[in-house]
Amino acid sequence: MRARLVPIFALIMAFLTARSEAGEPEREPLPQPAPGWSIELAARAPRICNPTSIVVAPDGTIYLGQGPTEKTGSAGPRSGSVLAVKDGKSCVFADGLGTVSGLEWIDGALDVVHPPELSSFRDTDRDGRADERIDLVTGLGPTALATHGINDHIAAGIRAGIDGYLYLAVGDQGISRAVGKDGWSIT
Repeated sequence: MRARLVPIFALIMAFLTARSEAGEPEREPLPQPAPGWSIELAARAPRICNPTSIVVAPDGTIYLGQGPTEKTGSAGPRSGSVLAVKDGKSCVFADGLGTVSGLEWIDGALDVVHPPELSSFRDTDRDGRADERIDLVTGLGPTALATHGINDHIAAGIRAGIDGYLYLAVGDQGISRAVGKDGWSIT
């Protein structure tokens, strides 16, 4: 079921990135899906701005990562966020993050790569907003807004392997010293 939904969500992401210069996005007709498939516009600009990553939880909630770079207006180093979209409604799941560059749903928690950190978020009170944050790794290279604002050369992308390990791309900026919550380090 999840594998069949991936093309739909990729298409949704494409729609979300299109914005009108006049402010209000134009409503273009959705393409016709193949028989047995459906397309639904779950969210759009200005609610979604600069989507960077997507993952779908087993309950159907779509989590969209957003990055602060290249936004109109000022972008601070902690203006990345994750939006949760379900049943036509959206809410901010987590904010105050670095550029969100990877999402993975594992055992009831949303793991978020937002350099220089990898954090795990849970919504324990089921209000749609994360109320528990555990920083699993710190020091994952520079932030997206460091020195030159290079937002596409940082740690990004995360996937859970069938071997039980998490895999993430380091980026060409490298990782000088990442430290796990247990004190173990990668240099």
